[in-house]
Amino acid sequence: VDDNHIASELTLRMVRSLGWSAELAKSGREAIGLLSAQCATATAEFPYPVIYMDWKMPEMDGWETTRQVRELAEHHKLPHPSIIMLTAHGRDILAHRTEAEQEQINGFLVKPTTASMLYDALIDAQSGNAGIRKLTKGRSSTRQLTGMRILVVEDNLINQQVAEELLTSEGAIVSLAANGQLGVDAVAAAAPQFDVVLMDLQMPVLDGYGATRAIREELNLKELPIIAMTANAMASDREACLAGGMNEHIGKPFDMAKLVSLLIRMTEFLPKKEAAQAPCVEAPVELTLDDVPGLDLRTALARMSNMRGLYVRTARDFSKILDVIVADLHECLRMGDQKVALRRLHTLKGNAGTLGATALAAQAAELEAVCKGGADADSCASGLEALGVLVEATKNSLAQAVAQLDTPVKVAVISPVVADFQEALSALRALGAILAESDMEALHVFAQQREMLASLPGDYFEPLEAAMQELELDAAHAACSAWIDSMRPSHS
Repeated sequence: VDDNHIASELTLRMVRSLGWSAELAKSGREAIGLLSAQCATATAEFPYPVIYMDWKMPEMDGWETTRQVRELAEHHKLPHPSIIMLTAHGRDILAHRTEAEQEQINGFLVKPTTASMLYDALIDAQSGNAGIRKLTKGRSSTRQLTGMRILVVEDNLINQQVAEELLTSEGAIVSLAANGQLGVDAVAAAAPQFDVVLMDLQMPVLDGYGATRAIREELNLKELPIIAMTANAMASDREACLAGGMNEHIGKPFDMAKLVSLLIRMTEFLPKKEAAQAPCVEAPVELTLDDVPGLDLRTALARMSNMRGLYVRTARDFSKILDVIVADLHECLRMGDQKVALRRLHTLKGNAGTLGATALAAQAAELEAVCKGGADADSCASGLEALGVLVEATKNSLAQAVAQLDTPVKVAVISPVVADFQEALSALRALGAILAESDMEALHVFAQQREMLASLPGDYFEPLEAAMQELELDAAHAACSAWIDSMRPSHS
């Protein structure tokens, strides 16, 4: 199943060269139509026990087609086929699909492929050795959001700081808007447009639902991905967000790894190539943390990608808020200003959760619910007294955490892991020689040496890979030659 004419015909030819009977569907819809007709008369076996499925197709991509294929098999009570996903992107992109989606496929191949690769992938899939899940574990050493333009619409200053620093650390270009109306204005003025909007729900002036409605209806931006940031990650929250015109939601405080995966999945974003890094980088020695009463410090740090400096800055800012929060809430209750009190309790709950102060977050949530439920002043005052005790305890805990994390940490100088230069250069020259003969064996050589070639300096890998994927062997040869020529002055 592949909409690319050249790639699909080549894959078909390679499969048939293995002695297999094969048919071609040039779109997901065509594939489902073909399978539906044949499943209706099948009795014991699925019509096509093996399917090589392209990832990127218009209208219905490989993932949706795969889902519908599985549904057909279930509906007709037939054995499921082995589905091998084909893509032009590296294996690390697979980590940004949900576990449920990944479990739907039996194998994964990066284009360009060869007949032996197609065969081996199927044998591995049928023997249970495809290893899809183990390929996706672990965090990428590269910045995964390089060049992604993100608008964060959030009125909480601490949440703004955390989101901006975490996303920037992954290479994103981050803009901030302090309420829904400012978010709408930022989207309207953006040129080029943002790749995605992270939208808080509870904000002054215009809330997240109103801002999303304005973006969809007034600005007529129906396709701009909008991800809600909610205090909870319950199914009912997700349904409300989808009904409000948003594409997805993530709970706060969010886990950075999950957020990155969600951003990439929602935008199908591929990071832009960054400038070459310095030959050496500094890496912090792993820090041993002592337990701090009242704080789930390890979890909070993990959510912040273990950025100690970010935690320290956020903790200090939050401590200043804690110095005045109880007095501010007392004043709100005295003045009968429930709206402001609820907003401050909501903010306190979110900030405490971000820093791992779970008991304080829970108490703030409980008092928020009491006040929202129309309790009398005495009940609110009693809850505020209990909150005050936790506020003081949390201030002490944060001071201990800052003292731990703000100490100088030794650094170790490490060199980036790169392929041996001369070996990679030799592989490039060998590939160039095969391409000069317009020999399709170049596909096999490139597939084997892809990772090594990607480690070479210069900006030639992307055009080379693009040419190989499009089977433009002359263009690939030109990219190889230009690459080799560029290296001669400094490495001859």
